[in-house]
Amino acid sequence: AIDLKGDISSMALVASGEDPEEIVPWVSVHRNETIEVKAAQAAERHKRNLHNWGFDEQDINNFKNNVAVNVFTPRSNSGFRLALSAFVEPPQNIEDLQDNDPDAYEAVINFMSETFVSRLNLNKTMAEKAEGYVYEIIRLFWDEDMSLRGYDGIMRVLEEIRTGHNNIEQIGGMPTDEYIDQRDRKKIADAINRLLIGAQKLWFQGIPLDVDELIAPANFDGKTPVSIINIKHLGFSDQAYVVGYLAYLIWFWMRRRKGSEEPQLIFYIDEIG
Repeated sequence: AIDLKGDISSMALVASGEDPEEIVPWVSVHRNETIEVKAAQAAERHKRNLHNWGFDEQDINNFKNNVAVNVFTPRSNSGFRLALSAFVEPPQNIEDLQDNDPDAYEAVINFMSETFVSRLNLNKTMAEKAEGYVYEIIRLFWDEDMSLRGYDGIMRVLEEIRTGHNNIEQIGGMPTDEYIDQRDRKKIADAINRLLIGAQKLWFQGIPLDVDELIAPANFDGKTPVSIINIKHLGFSDQAYVVGYLAYLIWFWMRRRKGSEEPQLIFYIDEIG
């Protein structure tokens, strides 16, 4: 679940209202009020609301026993810190993907190169050159089954653009040196380097964003996981980046799975309008 305003994260606060002590951390008091009385009033009001919605104490206990709600926050320690790598890991069955679903293989590499370059703030001409070059770099590393995840992955891309160490000979129908000269390499490398300086580095710190890991009951004591991605603290462009990135990862995850009679994942975006 994508939480744009912070309210969906309150799913993690589960109380039946039977015990006012459960409510105490979320109650504030004014002068001439006591926390005990205020909590008891809030608990009674909460219990009454639950009853009106058709829930009782047993329903709440069932939820607690069977559902694990966790809040993840990119670039923040407010929840579990979530790291958005610029590039996803190559799939384990990459040869099968290349043979059986080449469209998905090409599409995900193209998505990563476009998304990555969009964050470099290059002019249109330079961005187009960068996308083509980064595309070939990703494909090269994927074919070699080498990781480009996180900070180290961006460093590998940066080093390749600076030095051409892996001798990518052609981009599209042109020789690499004709497609991009040393001056353009320097401009693109400088833009990439800015992603590794200061607050930008915070994107790569935390638990790696992995769809399988976020929905695996085994990671949550066997309970059904509700993984809330809280992005209230981010600006609009960064929110759009997170939503688009996660949506594409889910699409790519879905393309690699077999069909099922039952839902395997529900993806909810709050405030989508």
